[in-house]
Amino acid sequence: MMNKLSTKIGFVLLTGMVVTLICSLLLMYKSTNDTVEKTIAKSSLDLASNIAQGINPTSYAEFLSNQSETQTYWAIREQLYDYKQKTGALYVYTLGINKENEKVHILIDGMNKEDKKAATISTPTTATTYSDVKGVMNGKASTTSIVHDPEYGDYLSVFVPIKQGNEVIGILGVDIDASKVDSTASSVLGDILPLTIIINVIIMAIVVGALIWYLTRKLRPLQKVSMAAMEIASGNLLAANKLIGKTKVNGNDEINALVKSFEEMIHNTILIVNSMKSSSLQLLEASSDIETKINEMDTSTQYIVKGIQQVAGATEVQLHRSEESTRVIEEMTIGIQKIAEASSEVSEQTNQVSIQMSNGNKDLNELSNQILQVKDVMLQTSSEIKKLDEQANEIVNIVHLITGIAEQTNLLALNAAIESARAGEQGKGFAVVSNEVRKLAVGTKESAINIQKSLLNFKSIINKSVTMMETGTKEVEEGTKVVLNTRETFNETIKSYEHVSDQIQEISAITEQMAAGSQEINASIEDFAVLTKETAEASQQVAHSTDQQAKSMEDISSSTTSMVKLANDLEKSVEQFNA
Repeated sequence: MMNKLSTKIGFVLLTGMVVTLICSLLLMYKSTNDTVEKTIAKSSLDLASNIAQGINPTSYAEFLSNQSETQTYWAIREQLYDYKQKTGALYVYTLGINKENEKVHILIDGMNKEDKKAATISTPTTATTYSDVKGVMNGKASTTSIVHDPEYGDYLSVFVPIKQGNEVIGILGVDIDASKVDSTASSVLGDILPLTIIINVIIMAIVVGALIWYLTRKLRPLQKVSMAAMEIASGNLLAANKLIGKTKVNGNDEINALVKSFEEMIHNTILIVNSMKSSSLQLLEASSDIETKINEMDTSTQYIVKGIQQVAGATEVQLHRSEESTRVIEEMTIGIQKIAEASSEVSEQTNQVSIQMSNGNKDLNELSNQILQVKDVMLQTSSEIKKLDEQANEIVNIVHLITGIAEQTNLLALNAAIESARAGEQGKGFAVVSNEVRKLAVGTKESAINIQKSLLNFKSIINKSVTMMETGTKEVEEGTKVVLNTRETFNETIKSYEHVSDQIQEISAITEQMAAGSQEINASIEDFAVLTKETAEASQQVAHSTDQQAKSMEDISSSTTSMVKLANDLEKSVEQFNA
């Protein structure tokens, strides 16, 4: 792979050098043409200067004063033709300038007198422009580039001033054949071009070969980096770390920085994976502890439900007996009223009332004992519910721990994603794993939040149950006091009936007292019945709340099972990496 890359770089460099060579050859060709052209132009300027010096300035000034085909005109024209023939120039002539419209025209055409193609005086030029000759009027010579004329061929024009003393009075133009410029340049290039190409090819071969050798040697560590990346992709971080640790890079360049960064990335990845393993184990242990606690709470809840159901049953029995006691008291009241109405039958009715009072006393004793039992059961139930509240607090703490672990796992996954993003293409595989870990952490956190919400509802139900149980306990205590007072009243009544034979004369007064006492007892029993009924309703509400609590515990148990599954999935995902 590295050899291919170095070969490609060498091929690109070779292509660039070939293009550079071609451009250099084209530039050399143009430079040679320009050099030949400048050489011809320089020699043509010397030739034109010699011709201009050979023209009699006085005669030319005379012609300028009378621009017509005079004898002076023909003499100068023959002289120009003679120079043309002797120097081998294509064309020798003089020019005039109209400064107003910046036009250039031919004054004297140095052609043969019999040549019909010769230009007449003041014939406008076709190739020469004002910009070509305007500097000549200031005493400067000028040349044009090679003109490619389809009629006269390739030629080069030079212009020099014709002076009379220091004054420029005219312009001499000489056209030199330039058809041999390309052939001369080709001849020069033909001599040096093959050697130049050979030297450049040899240099290119040496440079490209040396570059390929250098790149192959320099890029060799990247092969180790690629192998380490493949090990990382397969999850074998230790092998990748060992492989990259043996890689040696000479120099302090980008490749060295890449290898060091890659080594640091592997080290950080190993630390992250180990941390994730530890976190997943802690999460799994915490999930198992929660599951155990939930099972214990479920068992406790079942006991509480049974206890509440027993309390509800005992309360119903208590309500039934209080109703019976109410009926007994009503009957006793009727009996007392009959005693008041029929005092003559006091003796006989006293025995019967005594028996009924004994039975009522027994019922009251039983009722008192049952109420005390109900009180004890409700106190025990309240204690158990408080214990359940303490266990719920412990679960809340555990859920907080799970939430913290999930946030830490999410942070670790985010750091892993950042490190994998820094690694570029080599870290894509680990980026997928870190993303999955982050999803698991988010799911765990959401499950923990759901558990926490269920626990808060559960605690609210428990607090309501505790409040209701405390209220029921107080009401039972009040009922107990009433029953005890009633029992004491019955005892006093029995004692009074034991002395009834001795106090027969006071039957009327005692009977009135008994009637009043029986009415008070009846009112107390009715109050007690109301309290018993309220206690029964409270017991049913507690039983209903306990059922809701059991359902909440089932939801918590289901959420805990899901959390355990998520913890197992997280542990399996992390176990893919050998770190």
